[in-house]
Amino acid sequence: MINEARLISSIITSKDIAPVLNSAQVDLLFGSCADVWSFVKEYYYQNKAIVPIEIVEEKFPDFKYVETNGTVKHYLDQLRDEYQTTMLQRIALGLANDIGTKPNKELISALYRYASDLTKATSGIKDLDITDSKKSIEHYSDIKKRMEENGGVLGIRTGFDSIDASYPTGLAPGQFIMIMSRTNQGKSWFALDLAINAWAQGKRVLYVSLEMSPAQVRDRAYTFMSRGQFNMSDLSRAQIDIDELDSWTTANLNGDESFVVTSSDGMGDFTPGQLQGKIDQYRPDIVFVDYLQLMSDNRNSTGETERIRNVSKESKAASMSNDIPIVAVVSASSNDTKEYNKPPEIYEMAGSRQAPYDADLVLSLFSTRQNDNTLITEIVARKNRNGPLFDFVVKLDIEGGKISENWDDAPSLLD
Repeated sequence: MINEARLISSIITSKDIAPVLNSAQVDLLFGSCADVWSFVKEYYYQNKAIVPIEIVEEKFPDFKYVETNGTVKHYLDQLRDEYQTTMLQRIALGLANDIGTKPNKELISALYRYASDLTKATSGIKDLDITDSKKSIEHYSDIKKRMEENGGVLGIRTGFDSIDASYPTGLAPGQFIMIMSRTNQGKSWFALDLAINAWAQGKRVLYVSLEMSPAQVRDRAYTFMSRGQFNMSDLSRAQIDIDELDSWTTANLNGDESFVVTSSDGMGDFTPGQLQGKIDQYRPDIVFVDYLQLMSDNRNSTGETERIRNVSKESKAASMSNDIPIVAVVSASSNDTKEYNKPPEIYEMAGSRQAPYDADLVLSLFSTRQNDNTLITEIVARKNRNGPLFDFVVKLDIEGGKISENWDDAPSLLD
């Protein structure tokens, strides 16, 4: 029981439940604290937050909170080891009692069965028996419940009808999404707008900017959040009415770390390992990385193709292990002597052609600048694991602080 209590206490203390949710057959590891673990898990699914210890102690007066200093993974491994030891002892005692009274063939068959079940529960590797109808019904019932609690979508709506209609899961936990274009096509603006739309839905956003400073990203974000009341060029030079800005920020922003921008600030490489540290620190509901080619992999690879391939795989693993969507801005390769007139194909990603295949959704952008300095941008889904391919057009008005779907203004882009 003590290891069960330690693990649950560690989850509450560190506010980190992802290693346990992503563990194989984890429910089998709990015995006396199974009801407490089930409550902690359900609370997280319903509220996207770790349950406070006061609520746990109120609901379960017999539960004893334990002070912990280690990581959740450490206590999970301890509980696995304890479970394994207990099960091995039971198996050994059972064999000792049955030897001589039951056929050896029958005992060997039972031993293989128990050993197989024990391995599944303690290996940390998820296997799925799709013929297990009970587990299937539990899974789909859980998904249905989570969608009902989230307004009919499993993940986060993008705010663009053309995407949400063709990507019905929303930006869901464990998904890896890429936004791709050549330079100066508006991909960072589009990613930032998706981040703001997620934040507006009450989601916690972590935005990793490796091209601009956090202050520059804030200038852009305030332009969009205020719908052009404060524009980027004025904010960057502080050519604004400070009292007006104070009133707006007081009315619209909470100062609750619900939208955090981080950057390496040119002080060194930024790796998926460092990204994990930021995820552990801020516990976001969704992460944006701008952009992927500026990251270094955890192995410090020197070759560009290997580095980007590894960064992609490690970022995908981070989305799955943390049970959150990660949206990465990526650059497409270009040739200065070539004139481009359409969104890049999936194989045109700069650095590694393999990386887009890690993604669940790849959005490819191509923009044309208008006389009023707005951008008309065609957005094409080059890959969609959860629905059909699609394309649509948006109008990007940077000074006006908005991106809007704009089919009628630029039909020629879709010819």
